[in-house]
Amino acid sequence: MRLELAERLRCPASHAPTPLIIVADVVRERDLVRGTAGCPICHAEVRIADGDVWFEDPAARATPQVLEGFKRSEAHDAAGLERVMALLGLSEAGGTILLMGDYARFATALAANLDFSVVTMGDSALGPAPGTGVARGIAVSSVHGSPRSVPFSDGSFRAAALDDAHAAEVV
Repeated sequence: MRLELAERLRCPASHAPTPLIIVADVVRERDLVRGTAGCPICHAEVRIADGDVWFEDPAARATPQVLEGFKRSEAHDAAGLERVMALLGLSEAGGTILLMGDYARFATALAANLDFSVVTMGDSALGPAPGTGVARGIAVSSVHGSPRSVPFSDGSFRAAALDDAHAAEVV
């Protein structure tokens, strides 16, 4: 996760919006690879592993056997990518994009080819594999678990695409 985005993490608990305090263990160039984020109000702790934010135990994530055969980096088509870019008004590179649900399948293509930082939330089986962005030097991070809201401060994203299955719970 890009450092400037990690600094915008906030606690999703039902109290006043509060920035999370980041303790970095591993930082590589502009990326927070491993660390912990904590809330000074409710004392919740969130793990950051392989550049992804885990609101659940990273050991509980899906095993490679469950995800075997799903080509995450190729889980998009050129026409669909163009439609998503038009929908989000992405005519110029730069900024951070939030993708949820079915839109998460475009994360790697947007980050790798078009110079965007991308955050996916929701069903991680549709987006990049955990840690894929950090391992390949691509600016894709995922939020895993079930936060009640988007755990970033207002104005963190240039654009967001949410499918019907996720829009109601986040908006």
